[in-house]
Amino acid sequence: MKEEEVWWAIGYVEAAGSFTRNTTVISRGGRTYRYTRPLFFLTSSDRSAVRTVRSALGVGRITLGGRRLEVRRRDELFRLASLLEGKLRTERRRREFAEWRALLFQWK
Repeated sequence: MKEEEVWWAIGYVEAAGSFTRNTTVISRGGRTYRYTRPLFFLTSSDRSAVRTVRSALGVGRITLGGRRLEVRRRDELFRLASLLEGKLRTERRRREFAEWRALLFQWK
């Protein structure tokens, strides 16, 4: 991929992406265990944009009929974090990314 396509994809991630988490609660032997893991989603009605972002960043899989990019695999999440580090422009997104990245590095 060309460098300009990667920068375009990063901008699209900043505009339409979601740094989120999934919490699973498991009860075993009278004890409750809570596991939290980071996830990343990007949803758009423009299927070609979703494909371009996936191709440029090289992570995730496309679901929902081509409208959503999901990054769930640990190695891909770390690669995404590395790609985005220091490249987000808005303060809100930098803050969201920092919290998400901290969760990523705590993930067991």
